[in-house]
Amino acid sequence: MSKKIDKEFVTLWSERLTHMLVLGFLGVIFSLPVFTVGASMSAMHKAMMLYVVQEDKKIFRNYFSAFKTYFKQSTLIWIINLVLILVLSFDLLFYGESSSWIQILGTTIVTISLMVIVYEMTMSFVIVPAQLTQGVKQTIIISLHFGLKCPYYALMMLILHLVIPGLLILFMVPILVFVPGILS
Repeated sequence: MSKKIDKEFVTLWSERLTHMLVLGFLGVIFSLPVFTVGASMSAMHKAMMLYVVQEDKKIFRNYFSAFKTYFKQSTLIWIINLVLILVLSFDLLFYGESSSWIQILGTTIVTISLMVIVYEMTMSFVIVPAQLTQGVKQTIIISLHFGLKCPYYALMMLILHLVIPGLLILFMVPILVFVPGILS
């Protein structure tokens, strides 16, 4: 009896892991053209939501259907956020040059603004597939409202969405630099 339970557990666990890896792979591949990152993230979230909640195992069909459905709205939100992030990043470079109190204050304001935009962008890609809104403006307002209503969850999501990519970049750069030399 115990071996049967263990076998079912391993089968279920490996199936779920495989589906998550496939969705992650689809998300990365369809994010390569930078302007499709928004649609890719929304489609990935919708396909994962269908898989987890409704146990719908048609990963490819759900992903491509969601990608097509949310392309326009998610891409527009992504482009708006990307422009804001680029502008604020250049401001951060400007304010980071000096040590006067005004520039330190400017750096702090720009950093906080960047964090709010990253959070809003993350929440937007969750809200769009949940079909809670009808437009871009309403999606952005609801995502910011959620952050004000649930600050602890917002802070946790913000940390996860800033720390994990930062750690990946920190550890992937040495791997990408040294692996070709090791392999040759």
